[in-house]
Amino acid sequence: MRLIFSVIFIGCSLILPFVANAEVVRLSLPDAIKRGLSENRDISIAKERLIELEGLKAEALSSGLPQVVANGSYSRAWKKQKVEIQGQIVTFGSFNTINAGVGVTQLLWDGGRVLSAVRAARTEKAKGIENIRDAEQQVAFQIKETYYEILY
Repeated sequence: MRLIFSVIFIGCSLILPFVANAEVVRLSLPDAIKRGLSENRDISIAKERLIELEGLKAEALSSGLPQVVANGSYSRAWKKQKVEIQGQIVTFGSFNTINAGVGVTQLLWDGGRVLSAVRAARTEKAKGIENIRDAEQQVAFQIKETYYEILY
């Protein structure tokens, strides 16, 4: 029994200085709503998701754009190749070999796949915007409800 009281006493003595020094913040209802909207985790997650959805739209659109591919290679030979033909030694080849290439491809027709992917991404973005609005309205309602419960 004494052990329980000792643990409670030590716990209270450790927490009490923090509680005693806690600053009381007085907020009006608009300030409380503004602060709640800026610091709410659900809203920030919904905003991050909206950024991700904008990237999906760009990704869907990019599959219909021209694709440019470039490649290159370089090789160095230490010795030129030598071949003996009818008693004569013939040297051929070069010390340096450079190859370069560029290719362009353009999708001409895909049966509407790119267009439907862009439309789906646009719809998902609109859904993401509505999720943000919904989260903001829920947070504002909860803040108002708590604010009025404290007042009355």
